[in-house]
Amino acid sequence: VLPGTVYIAPGGQHMRVMRTAAGGFRIQLTKEELRSGHRPSVDMLFESLAAHKDISRYAVIMTGMGADGAKGMKEMKDSGAVTIAESEETCIVYGMPRAAIELQAVDYVLKLQDIPKKLTELVRG
Repeated sequence: VLPGTVYIAPGGQHMRVMRTAAGGFRIQLTKEELRSGHRPSVDMLFESLAAHKDISRYAVIMTGMGADGAKGMKEMKDSGAVTIAESEETCIVYGMPRAAIELQAVDYVLKLQDIPKKLTELVRG
C-alpha cells in the first residue's frame, strides 16, 4: 500500500488491507463467498481496517443501495477511525449512508462536494 494512492476493489473480488511481516501493508484480493449478497463487500474492507488501531484511518461511505459497509464502518468508528457518510441531500441512492448513520457509525454527514475538503482537513490535522 502506497501513500497518496487510491485502491478500488475489482468487481467479483473482496479487498482487505493486511499487515506485512515487515510492518507495512498490502492489499489482499479474494474470491470468498458473497457477503450480504456482495463481492466486493465494503464491510470486509472496513473490518480489515478496524484491526489496525495503530494507524490513522478515515472511512467514507457514499451513495449506494442496501446496508453493505454499515457494520464495518461501525467497527472502524469503535476502533478509533474517523468516519464520514454522504448526506441524503446529494445521494442518488441513500441506502448505504443511511444504514451507517442509523447504526451510529458516522462522525460526519456531509454533502458530496464537502467530503474532499473535510478529508484534507482531517489528514493534515
